[in-house]
Amino acid sequence: MTSPPTLQPRITWSQRRTHLTLVIHIPNCTNATLQITDAQTFTFNGTNTQGIAYNANATFNKKVKESSVREKKTGQNIVYTIEKEKEEEYWERLLDGKAPKWLGCDFDTWKGKD
Repeated sequence: MTSPPTLQPRITWSQRRTHLTLVIHIPNCTNATLQITDAQTFTFNGTNTQGIAYNANATFNKKVKESSVREKKTGQNIVYTIEKEKEEEYWERLLDGKAPKWLGCDFDTWKGKD
């Protein structure tokens, strides 16, 4: 029997002056991990309760503090808070290059440079 395919989760993001927030939208996610390497590349892996695997990876537009990742799990998603390397810097975009279809802005928690 073959294992089910790995899916790309929907991710939304927002920012404040000091940090970024990534929301991974996977209901009932278990075994969730977010790794940041070289202060810019993130990799997410997780599995839901039905055994479906999820994976996402991309390169941030600017650097973050690798050791600053905080995680909060809810029944519907996982919220990661990540500190920016330069606190007062506003990011025009999250990722280096064109934004993929699975990434969107979380306007409920968005705080712009104004």
